[in-house]
Amino acid sequence: MAGPNILTIGVALVLVCLVSAGQENEIDKGQPVGGDIHGGVQMGISDPKCDDGQNNIMIDYSKNAMRRVCRCMDPDFKNKVNNRRKNFNKLQVQFRGQRKKQARNGPSTDKPEPPAIEECEPHTQAPLHKCLHEKIKYDSVLPTSGAHRPLWPKFGEYVYLPPQRWIHSLEHGAIVFLYSPCADDTQVNELRTIAHHCLNKHIITPYENLPQGYLFAVLSWGCKLLLPSFDKGKIKDFMIRKALQAPESDVEKEGQYEYGLLHGMELDEYEVTGDPVCPTEPKSTPPPPEDSATQRGQCMMMGDAAKDAKPLSRPTGDKGRDRRPQRGKERNKQRKEKLGRNKDDRKQRFLEDMAKAKQKRGDKKRYRKERRN
Repeated sequence: MAGPNILTIGVALVLVCLVSAGQENEIDKGQPVGGDIHGGVQMGISDPKCDDGQNNIMIDYSKNAMRRVCRCMDPDFKNKVNNRRKNFNKLQVQFRGQRKKQARNGPSTDKPEPPAIEECEPHTQAPLHKCLHEKIKYDSVLPTSGAHRPLWPKFGEYVYLPPQRWIHSLEHGAIVFLYSPCADDTQVNELRTIAHHCLNKHIITPYENLPQGYLFAVLSWGCKLLLPSFDKGKIKDFMIRKALQAPESDVEKEGQYEYGLLHGMELDEYEVTGDPVCPTEPKSTPPPPEDSATQRGQCMMMGDAAKDAKPLSRPTGDKGRDRRPQRGKERNKQRKEKLGRNKDDRKQRFLEDMAKAKQKRGDKKRYRKERRN
């Protein structure tokens, strides 16, 4: 009877090891262990204690990012940047000083345009929903998956929309179109046209952290296409292959978040998995572009609000999270009282130590004098 019992125990241990290894692999890939992939926070539910799309939303808006975006909405500044970009090669030769003549007669100094880049993550990050009392940071300047806010944005064009919002749109199968704030207006209008032609599930927003040399980026869930200039063929091909290929592409409802929205799609239903992308007939017509002065005014208001942004306080719960800061302050106060860390005690101890040292030196002098005598 001992043999079968030992065999049974061995098989059980092997099964336990396999299950543990599977959970470790699941954790390594960034996937939460358990059935809820969103970390216990439901999507699409407006909650003032978590995310209602109105209060404390500026925690996701960086004041430096808003400043870089807003200044390019000034036509004079944008023209200056575009002229500098067009004349870059001439300026490069002009400011070489003594090497100017060699640069002209030698090899060409023209800086080639960087190639288009398409990248996909080997393992997408877990689509966790995080409330506004938690800051969300990403490993990449162009994230295509990961944690985001519970309320997803309405589809359309924005003055500015942070990644903490449009990543939720990517999870629903949308395509996000990013362009440099100082990109040429003609190319940006062409980007709007192809977005409305191909897919209703889209987000268009300026983005300040595009890699150097790239003016446009097209994102899907887990993948991105970087372009130095507008390329209709590559954008269409990317959308046909990558749009509506996300964990929740079958969600056809409109979002609730609309802060900074310029032009919304305002449809009752949107595309789901299997629907055609970039058909012959355009799906919608792009609205006329917003006046630059009006758009810059809205951007400046958003930038001013971002300066005073404060994180939402943690909700009161049974686990006592709201009492942790208070307990920490009490412990620090007790520690300071115990060690005598206040200013008066430090000064008093310093004076006492100096008096003891002086007395000790005096005792040594008297001792040496007595020995001599």
